[in-house]
Amino acid sequence: MEIEKVNVGGREYVVGRDTKYASSYRIEIPTVIELVQYAPVFLKYVLDKFGKFDLVVTGLPPNAQSHVPNLTANLKSVTDAEIMIIPQGVGILYDVVSTTDIGSDAVIIDIGYNTVDCIAVEKSDDVWKKKRGITLENFGIMKAVEIMREMLPEKYGLLKNWSASRLLETFERGTVSIDGEKIDLGAYKNEAIQRYVEILLSKTKQELKDSFRDVATVVVAGGGAYYVGKKYFGQGVIPEEPEFSQARGYYVVGIQDNNMMSEGYKIITIKTKNHELFSRYKLLYGFGRVVIESLLEILFEKTDPVELRNVFIERGEKGLKKFIRANLNL
Repeated sequence: MEIEKVNVGGREYVVGRDTKYASSYRIEIPTVIELVQYAPVFLKYVLDKFGKFDLVVTGLPPNAQSHVPNLTANLKSVTDAEIMIIPQGVGILYDVVSTTDIGSDAVIIDIGYNTVDCIAVEKSDDVWKKKRGITLENFGIMKAVEIMREMLPEKYGLLKNWSASRLLETFERGTVSIDGEKIDLGAYKNEAIQRYVEILLSKTKQELKDSFRDVATVVVAGGGAYYVGKKYFGQGVIPEEPEFSQARGYYVVGIQDNNMMSEGYKIITIKTKNHELFSRYKLLYGFGRVVIESLLEILFEKTDPVELRNVFIERGEKGLKKFIRANLNL
């Protein structure tokens, strides 16, 4: 069987399910450090399959935004595309609101391999903004796998010594074959999931406090969403194929951004509910574009669009205006 390989920096990697046919040496991605380090491998895998892109959208946990410069530089090593990095969970928000009414406030819970990312969001004037974001380390679906490991009786001692990735595959199937005998681990798996959800729910409520209690909707996505029932989260929403929800949302964000960029190259316009501001802007007649361009040039000397986007997501419209005024010394 031919195994697809990815060449990055002169080294070859095997990505995805083909790793089961490759050598025994596997690279785990337990923390954001490894994610940032090996992100170019994942992107190169996609580029080899689908060709070049103008824009690449990805994300980092809410508590890992300091890694944005390194991740951007690493991704730039394999592509000339523009790079947009947003907080994980925002992608899920954009995916879900494109098909589902979740009210005006929600908590997004993204259950990953090792971590769980949570963001509390609210909608104001048709714009979603993030109120709070947290990352729960070591609370991803691997915690449920480790709970199952602890529950297994001594007669399954062989499984208890397996690597995390190998035991995860067994957990997903719910069965294992030992010495030619197929063993049903469903009871251990179900009990482990029950305990895991209780622990996760308690920790989420503890960390988010009022941000969790006051929301109308809880959205649960990521690969771990398959193991978590809606009943545990009240008015819960689990999107279709939840493991792809983040990526679908990134696509929505990217398409919107590309559309805005295309329009921006043609003409600079102003759209505001502030009638006094608009009436004064109209007095600039045909040279309003020059004024706005000049202000943008000054602003971009002191900051950049990525930082402005993150400020808007973190602090909302009022926070962004305050940030811009401070940078322009107004």
